[in-house]
Amino acid sequence: MAGTPFERVAVRHFPSSRLVRAWPLEGGVSAQVTAMELADSTGARHTVVVRQHGPRDLARNPNVTAHELALLKALYGAGLPVPEPLALDTSGDMLPSPYLIQSYIDGETIAAPRDPLTTATTMSATLAQIHCADIPRAAVPFLEHYPDRIRRHVQHTPGELAHLVDAERVLAVVRADWSRPARNRETILHGDYWIGNLIWEGDQLAGVVDWEDAAFGDPLADLAIARLELLWAFGDDALRAFTKVYAAEMSGLDTTDLPYWDLSISIRRVAHIPLWGVGPERERAMVADANRFIRAALRAVGS
Repeated sequence: MAGTPFERVAVRHFPSSRLVRAWPLEGGVSAQVTAMELADSTGARHTVVVRQHGPRDLARNPNVTAHELALLKALYGAGLPVPEPLALDTSGDMLPSPYLIQSYIDGETIAAPRDPLTTATTMSATLAQIHCADIPRAAVPFLEHYPDRIRRHVQHTPGELAHLVDAERVLAVVRADWSRPARNRETILHGDYWIGNLIWEGDQLAGVVDWEDAAFGDPLADLAIARLELLWAFGDDALRAFTKVYAAEMSGLDTTDLPYWDLSISIRRVAHIPLWGVGPERERAMVADANRFIRAALRAVGS
């Protein structure tokens, strides 16, 4: 089959259309993400997205691409703002690694919104919508149970945690309680819910993308991830606004264990700060914020 790799992809999956152009999308870390603009026989154009998982994800789970397609089917079918999964190819004869084709969500990522508090409350309402979706565990049996992820991180803690003044106390609390039963109905977790994985059209949140860290568990785990990320991005007021609106949207949510989840997710997030290339000054500020976040959680659990 002649043509460039993405021309061949277009012919295989969209035989009545032709490839107009293909270009890489920014923001992908664990996956290579490429947009393809297609034109049908009438000249009408539409765009799709090709996601190729990288070696790290494939080594961890050789079926990660097929699992992401199944996950997106469940989420999209529940009416959530996620890309529509369109096609899967694991053959290796089009592109060098398995790929998923999904719909393109028109909009942009926003690192510095005009009104961080409004952005935070919009984010909280969407996360609550995800957690309220009626998707049973049996529909996504391949998703990792989040406490297992915590156990793995605690057992293999990177040395970078040494720059946290309370690292040993945090580890002691989490190691003692990582297997506690969930107080809330377990649900699909995004696993990396932060401003960089959201697509916006103006002030409206149009889509939640990058689901490769998804898991299943207590929704407080996702809440804790978002709280720390919002603290880093926009500060204490945004963290508090997010938490308040989320709790109001999640009727009956038991937040007793939120400090424990704040500590649990901090182990991984803080350990990764040196890998993000944010620069020495920003890294110091993030570590300082994380220490405040962790100390508040330690006080709340009485440690």
